[in-house]
Amino acid sequence: MRNNNFYLPVILLIIYMLSYCDVEIDIQNKVSSTFFPFLKIDYDARSFSMGSTGAGIVNNIAGVFSNPASLGYINKKYTMISYRPVILDIQGGVIAFASPFDSSSWNIAVNMIYLSHGKFSAVDQNNRPLGVDIHPYSITGGFSISRVIAGSLSAGATVKGIYEQLNEKNVISNKSSISGLAADIGLQYKTIASKIVYGIMFRNIGVVTSPYKDYEKKSSLPFSVSAGFAATLPSVIFAFDLEKAVDDYLLYKSGVEFSIYRNYIYTRIGSNISQNDLEQLIRILKSKDDSANKPSFYKSDATLLNFGIGINSNVNNISFCVDAGIGIRVLSSQLPVAFIISLSAGF
Repeated sequence: MRNNNFYLPVILLIIYMLSYCDVEIDIQNKVSSTFFPFLKIDYDARSFSMGSTGAGIVNNIAGVFSNPASLGYINKKYTMISYRPVILDIQGGVIAFASPFDSSSWNIAVNMIYLSHGKFSAVDQNNRPLGVDIHPYSITGGFSISRVIAGSLSAGATVKGIYEQLNEKNVISNKSSISGLAADIGLQYKTIASKIVYGIMFRNIGVVTSPYKDYEKKSSLPFSVSAGFAATLPSVIFAFDLEKAVDDYLLYKSGVEFSIYRNYIYTRIGSNISQNDLEQLIRILKSKDDSANKPSFYKSDATLLNFGIGINSNVNNISFCVDAGIGIRVLSSQLPVAFIISLSAGF
């Protein structure tokens, strides 16, 4: 027991040390060569409401997005859809299906993420309209497999294809799309009585298979590693994660879920903030002058406070769940408020 509990602090310490392996200029250089930022956006309202934690949360079908190892614990079929507006007319959503695989102990899932970047009117180099509307979009499709091994340890992986289209009918360039292939790999370990679940997640391990034309820098994916835990107390779940991405600063994530009416109604609160934003916020509070200390780097989808609610019900042995989450951003170039709604059913 003590040996198992020793692993997580070591992993968290390693991630914390990794956050100092990249100086700011290196991170900003990686930002310019790292593509598919939509892969870093949350689409699960429950996880988002709890500060975007998820490495150690057992999250049914939504685990396919936070940690595929979580799928190893499901014992029935699930479906899920989710919607999230990002900024202006940019909006996205997911659809997913998970199921035990026959009578074996393997569980499988499929999912698709779609993000529309709105509509634009194409113009030439002299800013003259070309009479063509552009509908850029990003899409990924994934297949997940997970299994509980060694009693309380679950392992899972997702393989996904990624595609992004910037324009239509080659109105801007000869090569306006980019594609890639990636994998997410995760582990979750339940302690005795399942009161604490430890988790680790490696996200977006892969390569850009077809980059933009004439792009000279080496293209890469937003690889990240996160580790954390979720502790279950009477009517309360507390979760904490550390996350480090190659193109971002260290992220601190924490959240709490309260059962306010049996197991039917839940409220949630959380927060996630990057090391850089935290330092900038401290400087602003100390100087009392935000004009001189505005951060020059924006990458994280960090939120100062997240709130959410979940409603569960069971009808004819079919479980329904509606989750909604809202987040208030700080030090962000995006809209100050983020919102997600997710619907899932188990049968």
